[in-house]
Amino acid sequence: MRCSPSSTDDATHSALLHLRYREDPPTDDSPGHPPLQLGVFVVVGALAGVLAAIRPARRAAKLDIVAAIGSE
Repeated sequence: MRCSPSSTDDATHSALLHLRYREDPPTDDSPGHPPLQLGVFVVVGALAGVLAAIRPARRAAKLDIVAAIGSE
């Protein structure tokens, strides 16, 4: 059995929608997030991934492959 939402829930939901969509809410055919925001997230994520991979890659490049296989 589901409880019906109270007027407080409706007011909270309405306030959150207002904060999320300061302009007009998206229509059914528009994306949920602005393309520029998605692009920025992708670029920042890719940059973070590359920066996080530099140190392990340099360490791996210095290893002697034969010695590394022999230590296994």
